[in-house]
Amino acid sequence: MNSLGTSIVNGIYRIVINQILQSPGIYYSTGLDHNGISVYTGTIISDWGGRSELEIDRKKGYGPV
Repeated sequence: MNSLGTSIVNGIYRIVINQILQSPGIYYSTGLDHNGISVYTGTIISDWGGRSELEIDRKKGYGPV
């Protein structure tokens, strides 16, 4: 790798691009909304198909995102 962050393979500049893939499972996160109320989010990632998200807060209850 040179000082530009690239490497040269057979005379051609190459750039390594990392991709982060989440494994199937359930992921939980917490945060604050614009009013400072705690919001809890759960994301379900299946082996095949789409992903589902569920958001829960104290004011509105729960529901899909």
